[in-house]
Amino acid sequence: MAKAYRAGRTSYHLRELAKHDLIREVQGQGTARERWWERPRGSVAMGAPDARVTPAGKLATSIVIEEFYRRRHEQLLGFLRDTADIPDDDDLKALLTTSTVSLTDAQFTEMAEAVQNVISEYVEKYRDQTGDGVRRFAVRADIFPLPAFDDSETALNARRDASAARHVGLLPR
Repeated sequence: MAKAYRAGRTSYHLRELAKHDLIREVQGQGTARERWWERPRGSVAMGAPDARVTPAGKLATSIVIEEFYRRRHEQLLGFLRDTADIPDDDDLKALLTTSTVSLTDAQFTEMAEAVQNVISEYVEKYRDQTGDGVRRFAVRADIFPLPAFDDSETALNARRDASAARHVGLLPR
C-alpha cells in the first residue's frame, strides 16, 4: 500500500534543504500553493568536516555519499547497457577513460586543480545552452590514492606469475 502524500511534511523537508543551500525556490514559477525548487549552481561538496563530528553525522554523511556513488554507478552501467549495440564509435558520444599515475601530494594538487578548472570552465560556458542538438552530459572526475603498492622484486615476480596464469586460464580474470 502506498503511503499518503503529506504536503506539509514535504514542504518542511524542502525548507530544511533550502536552509542549508542544497536547493532554492525558483522565482517566478508555480503558484501561491505550488513551489518549484532547483539545485543551486555550482558543484556539490559532500562530507563536510563539521558534519563528521558526531557518530550520527558520520553515519548520515556515509549514507548520502554511498547513495550518490551507487546512483552514479547505476547511471554509468545503464549507459553502457543502452549503447552496447552501437557499432560505430563515431556515433557513441562518450569518453570513458582510466589512468594510473604516481604523484607526490603537490603533483596531485596541481593535477586536481587543473582538471577541476577545465570542468568548471566548460560547465560555466555551456550550462544554460538550449536548442537543436544540445544534450546533457555527465562530467565526472575521480582522482584518489590507490592502496599501497608493493613494487619489490618478489611482488613484481608474483604479479607476473599471476598474470601469466590468467592468460593460460589457470586463474579467474
